[in-house]
Amino acid sequence: MHRFHLLRAFGMTLLLSLAMAALEALPTAAQMTVEHRQASLDGDATEVETVDLQTLSLPPLKASASPWIEQQNPLVFDFSTAVAQADSVTEPLAVEMNWESFRITPRVGAGYSTSSGGFPGLGYFEAFVPLSQRPGQTLSFLEGQINTGFDANLGGSLLLGYRNYDTNANRVQGGYLGFDGRGTGSNTFFGLGAGYENLGQTWDFRLNAYLPLGNSQRVSKDINVDTGVQTSTRFQGNLLLLESQRQRQRVLQTETALGGLDAEAGYRLAHWDQGDLRGFGGVYLYGSSATPTYLGWRLRLASNITPNFNAGVALQGDGLFGTRLILSLGATFPGIRSQDVVAKTDEVRARLGEPIVRQPGIAIAYQEKSEITNERFSQPLRNPETEAPYRFQHVNLGGSGGDGTFESPFGTVQTALGATQQDGNDVVYINGDQDLLIPAFTIPDRVQVLSQGPRQLLAGLPFPGFSQTTARLPFSPEPNYDSGIVVELPFSGDGNFPRTSGVILGNRTVLAGFRVENAVGDGISGNSISNVELRNNTVTNPGERGIFLDDVGGSLVLFDNAVTGARGSTPDSGQGILIRNTTTLRGNTVTIAGYRADNNRVGIDLVAVGSIEPTIEAPIQVITISPSSPFNTSIGISAGTTITNSASNNTEQGIRIQASILGSQEVAIAGATVSNNGQAGVDIISGTPGGFLLAFQEVQVRDSTIANNGGAGIRIEGNETAEQEFNIDGNRIINNSGAGIESTAGDSAIQEFVAKSEINSLGIGRNVIDGNGGPGITISTSNAEVLLVEANQNTFGTNANSPDGDTDLNIESNNSARTCTVVFGNTGAPNLVFTNNSSFVFQVSNLSNLSLNNSGAVVNLLPSEATFTNITPQTCL
Repeated sequence: MHRFHLLRAFGMTLLLSLAMAALEALPTAAQMTVEHRQASLDGDATEVETVDLQTLSLPPLKASASPWIEQQNPLVFDFSTAVAQADSVTEPLAVEMNWESFRITPRVGAGYSTSSGGFPGLGYFEAFVPLSQRPGQTLSFLEGQINTGFDANLGGSLLLGYRNYDTNANRVQGGYLGFDGRGTGSNTFFGLGAGYENLGQTWDFRLNAYLPLGNSQRVSKDINVDTGVQTSTRFQGNLLLLESQRQRQRVLQTETALGGLDAEAGYRLAHWDQGDLRGFGGVYLYGSSATPTYLGWRLRLASNITPNFNAGVALQGDGLFGTRLILSLGATFPGIRSQDVVAKTDEVRARLGEPIVRQPGIAIAYQEKSEITNERFSQPLRNPETEAPYRFQHVNLGGSGGDGTFESPFGTVQTALGATQQDGNDVVYINGDQDLLIPAFTIPDRVQVLSQGPRQLLAGLPFPGFSQTTARLPFSPEPNYDSGIVVELPFSGDGNFPRTSGVILGNRTVLAGFRVENAVGDGISGNSISNVELRNNTVTNPGERGIFLDDVGGSLVLFDNAVTGARGSTPDSGQGILIRNTTTLRGNTVTIAGYRADNNRVGIDLVAVGSIEPTIEAPIQVITISPSSPFNTSIGISAGTTITNSASNNTEQGIRIQASILGSQEVAIAGATVSNNGQAGVDIISGTPGGFLLAFQEVQVRDSTIANNGGAGIRIEGNETAEQEFNIDGNRIINNSGAGIESTAGDSAIQEFVAKSEINSLGIGRNVIDGNGGPGITISTSNAEVLLVEANQNTFGTNANSPDGDTDLNIESNNSARTCTVVFGNTGAPNLVFTNNSSFVFQVSNLSNLSLNNSGAVVNLLPSEATFTNITPQTCL
C-alpha cells in the first residue's frame, strides 16, 4: 500500500470520525455532504456524490484513547478496514474545502533578466495587488512593474487583469489590459498591451499583443561628421592645380517602438511539493511602419522553484535581433501561493495568483543611417597681383625638346625663358637633378626663375580648403597680403641647386635657389630697373662683384644669400654685395635678411652718390641688414653653405656705407658679425673732404659683434655739410686694431650721437668696449657745425694707449665746433678725456659729478675745467 494513500485514508477517517461526533452532539439529525472524487489520470474530471451519514454503514470503532475522538459519543471504527477501503479507491474522500486558504494576498517582488531582443538587461521591482476575489474561483487584480536597464533608463508597466477557475475543465483562464512606458535616454515611448491566458495542470497557452502609442519612430542622435578638407597640389600642363576634397557624413540614429504579437504553449515537465518546471515553445512577430516585420521563435524553461523564488532560461531568434540566450531570476514575498502543500486536485486552482507572463514592455529597435557627401574642388593657383593663373615653364636640365609642360619639360633654361610672356604670371621652374652648368642668362621683366633646391613658397588667391593667412608677395620684406594662401611648390626642397655662370635681372624679377660660380664679371646684376628679389643663392669667385644692383629702385629683397671670393679688377669692384644709387628716380628700400659676405675685398658696400650736372639728383636709400627673417618665403641655401649673418675676413671693410653729393641713407644694422676684416669693421663716410654739398646719413648699429678688425671697430667720417645721426647700442666692440669707435667731423658737418626713446637707444649705449688698440671711443671735430654726444651705460675694459694715456672715452672739439656731451652710467672705471680747443661752447652735463656718475671714472678736462660749460638736465638741447 502506498504511503500517500495510507495517509489520505487516515486523514479521511479522522475527518469522518470528527464529523459523526459532531452529529451526535446535535439535538436533531443532520446531513452532511461527503465528496467522493474519482480523479482521472490528468486530475481534470470530478464526480460529486451526496450520502446521508445516518444511513451510512461504517465499521464500528474500537475504543481508543486518541484525543481526536469525542469520548461522550464514542464511535466504534475499525482502522484497518478503513485503510483497506481507502486503498481500494483511486482518490481519497475529502470534505468540502475551506476556500479561504486560496485567498490571494498582495505581494512584492524583484528580479533580473539578461538582454533580449529589443530590451537591455533589466532589473525590476514588481507588485501584485488583488482588487476583488472569490477565493479559489475568481480574481481581479493590478500588477505593476518598474524596471531599469544597464543604460540606467527607467521603464515600467501597469496591468489590469481578471482570472476565473473553470471547475468543469479544471483550468484557469483570463486576460489583461496594460499600459507600458519606456525611456531610452533620448526618447520616451508609451504603448498598450493586451493578453489572454489559459492555464492547466499540465498544459498552458498564452497570447499577448503590444501596440505602441503615438509616433513610433524617433531620432535619438543626429550626428554630422566633417572629416575636414584634404588638400593636394599637382602640376598639370603649365598649371599648378589646387585640389581639395571635403567629406561630410551624417549619421542618423533612430529608435523605433515595435508592436506585435507573441504566443506560446507549455507543458509541465516536472513537479514537486512546492514547485514545478515547465517548458514552452512559441513564436513572436515584431514590426512597425518604419521597419520590416520579423517572425521569431522562442524556447524557454520556467521554474517556480518555491513559492518565493523563480528562474528561467530562454533561447530565441529572429531576423532583427538575431539569436539570443536569456537568463532570468526573481524573488517574490510573501510568495506567489501558499507555503502549504497543495493537494493535487487543487493545483490548478492555486494558479489564480500567478504573475502574468509577457514581454517586459515596449521593444525598441535601434537603426542607424549614414549619408556621405563629397565635395571636390580643383582650380589653378592664381597670382594675387594679376588674379590670373600662374604659368609654369618646367625645365629638366639635360633634357631635349619639350614644350615646358610638366609632362614634357624643356631641356634648357634659355628655351623656357623664351617661352615666357612677361605679364607677371610666368615662373620658370628648374629641376637640377643633373649637375650641369647653365650658361649665363637674362631674366625677362616680370618673370620668376626658381629651382627645386630650396623650399619654394608662392602666395595665391584664396581656395577652398587651404588656410587663409597673411602672405608675402614678391618684393615685400614682410607679409603684405591679408586674405591669401601660401602654397609650397611640389618637388621643392630637394637640395639640388643648379649652377650658372651669371644672371642679369630685369624689372620685377625673382631669382631663387641657384649657385653662381666663376662669373666673368658680376655674379648677379641688375641695372636701372625696379623691384628685384634674390633668395637662397650663393655666388662664389665672381670676376668683379658678387651681387651688384646699380640704380635699382623700388623694393630690393635679399633673403639668405651668400657671396664669397669677390676680389675685383678695379678699385671700384670686389664687393660681395654692392648696392649703388645715383639718381633720384632710383630711390629704393633694401632688405638684407640672412647673408654671408665673407672673403671679398669689401663685404657689403652701400653707396648713395648724387649729381648736380646736368640736373640735381638726390638718391635715397633705406636699408635694413638683419638675420634671417621668419617672413622669408624659403628656408635654407645650397649644401655646404651656411648663413652666418656675417661680413668677415674681407681684405678691406666688412660693411661700408657711403653718401655724398646730396645722397641720402638710412641704414639699420642688427645682429651682425663683422670680424677679421683688413680695415675698419664698419666704415661710414659722408661727403667729400673740402666739398660744400649736403649728404645725409642716419645709421644704427645694434646688437652686433664687431671684433678683430684691422682698423677701428666702427669708423665714422663726416665732411662738407654732411648731416649724420647715429645710434650705436648693445654691441660687443672688442679687440680691434684701432679704436673701438672712431669718429671725425670736418668742414661744416653735423654729427649727433643722441638717445631716442622710440627705438630704446641711449646714443652710444650699453656697449661692451674692450681690448681695442686705440681708445674705446674717440670723437673729434674740426670746424664742425655741431657735435652732440650721448654716451651712457657702456662697459669699458682695457683699451690701448693714446697720446694722452689710456683712454676709454675721448671727445675733442677744435676750431669753431660747438659741442655738447652727456656721459652717464658708464662702468669699468673709465678714463674720460674731454678736450676743448674750440672758440665756441663745449657743454658737459653734470660736469662736476662726472666721476661719481660713471662708476669712479678718471676725468681729464683739457686745457682746464673753466673752458667747459655745465648744463642740466642730462640732455643736449
